[in-house]
Amino acid sequence: MVKGRLGRPSDTSAGKAQSAFVAMSPTQTGDYDLIKEAVLKKYQIHAETDHQRFRSMETPADYSPQELYTRLKDLFCKWVKYDRSGKEAIMETLVLEQFLRVLYPEVRTWVKDYDPTTAAGAATLVESYTTARKVPGAYCYAGLLQQARDCQVDIALLLDSSYNIGQRRFNLQKNFVSKLALMLRIGPEGPHLGVVHVSEMPRTEFYLKNFTQPKDVISAIKEMGFRGGNTNTGKAMLHTVESFFSAENGMRRGLPRVAVVFVDGWPSDDLEKAATRARESGINVFLVTVSKAAPEELGMVQDRNFVQKAVCRDNGFFSFYMPSWFSTNKYVKPLTQKICSVDQMLCSKTCYNSVNLGFLIDGSSSVGDGNFRLVLEFMAGIANAFEISDMGARVGAVQFTYDQKLEMDFSDHKEKEAALEALRSISYMSGGTATGDAITYTIANLFQPHKASLSRNVLIIITDGQSYDDVRGPALAAKSEGITVYSVGVAWAPLDDLRAMASEPKESHTFFTRDFSGLEQFQQTIVRGICRDFNEAQ
Repeated sequence: MVKGRLGRPSDTSAGKAQSAFVAMSPTQTGDYDLIKEAVLKKYQIHAETDHQRFRSMETPADYSPQELYTRLKDLFCKWVKYDRSGKEAIMETLVLEQFLRVLYPEVRTWVKDYDPTTAAGAATLVESYTTARKVPGAYCYAGLLQQARDCQVDIALLLDSSYNIGQRRFNLQKNFVSKLALMLRIGPEGPHLGVVHVSEMPRTEFYLKNFTQPKDVISAIKEMGFRGGNTNTGKAMLHTVESFFSAENGMRRGLPRVAVVFVDGWPSDDLEKAATRARESGINVFLVTVSKAAPEELGMVQDRNFVQKAVCRDNGFFSFYMPSWFSTNKYVKPLTQKICSVDQMLCSKTCYNSVNLGFLIDGSSSVGDGNFRLVLEFMAGIANAFEISDMGARVGAVQFTYDQKLEMDFSDHKEKEAALEALRSISYMSGGTATGDAITYTIANLFQPHKASLSRNVLIIITDGQSYDDVRGPALAAKSEGITVYSVGVAWAPLDDLRAMASEPKESHTFFTRDFSGLEQFQQTIVRGICRDFNEAQ
């Protein structure tokens, strides 16, 4: 190349080259070789970069086996500055080695049984493998296994098996969920999946525990028969909540639970009650609707807002629409990504969204108004760690002297900010100290009216002195009601009473500080303790 025959590099370069050119010294910008060297250096374009790309386990999700082979071959040539007159056997050996390395274990084992000698031959074998499974374009055959480990969820697929969908579309639905199961990469370390029929009466086709390999799940789906009857989606959802998700049926402790509900058209029954039970049980409900009611059919739809009422949260994330059962390949990946978005599973039952958090506050004369404000801030700091909502954590409070006052019921505030403001606004009573009577009052007036709640009950008692009545009997009654008790003492509060009121183990449920200013140090410890108790009880 003759220097000076080209236009100025600043005129012909763009993107990364332009950025590197601008950063160069003016005395160097006329030399093409120096410009090339600057671009390569600035963006770390060198043999080691290509080596790392060649050895990477990350593969483009939409690449065919032949495209993957071509990509590896190109990266290899860039890495070793491959000369076509060189030893092609070396390249074929290394590319074949890397091609096999990025395949999923079950695919790799199948391919190696045929002993391919080139990566091109191995790619052809992978195509045969995926074609035989009748899922072209949807089968994930290579890449990082981390995807499966990141998608550790227990899934119930509620398939429409009613007269509404009919036999033909039912078969198309089975094809779609087969592709979904393959894309999810069902496996021991990944998602587990079961199927429930939505028809006149719900029926479980298979449970989470029955299959942990994609081929077995696909085979079971293929063998499913059409049932018919009305589209009683609500009944099927209740069945899933009450019978499907259980330890004996394969539900794994501590993992998100997901129900993917397919509705062709509209349901025959009401979904609201079932959806509420699902949310209370910590199940993330996704609704997949296929085709909408025509204008002349709207009169037949029992509830036109059934989607909004059924999903985990009406925020758009938990609803999914497909116009028909034809040409559905393009919907497999987006739905898979939603199901595997564990960080967005807002209805998963955790300690932060599944507790009734009660505070029992000493308002006696020895506390004083200034210290009482510190107590309220201490309470608000603990409550702030929880997801307070109508379907999440709830907060209540009772203040006591010789008398008791229900300051805040669990049902009073359904938003966090309102609940925190209400806690901080409690007025100081002043008076004597009767902690035992206060515990009895709190059981009867704060916790028992909400006995039907599935949330865990927690009571945090905060007092600064000796009670004039017995605390042991009322504390035992609280524990027998399933209430976990934390006792927090300040100043003159007797340690014996604090330990008597606290749940077991006493050491992790009893706290004491000499000054009210020391309460803040206990906030995070108590929150972690509540979560520990919650997880141990699951």
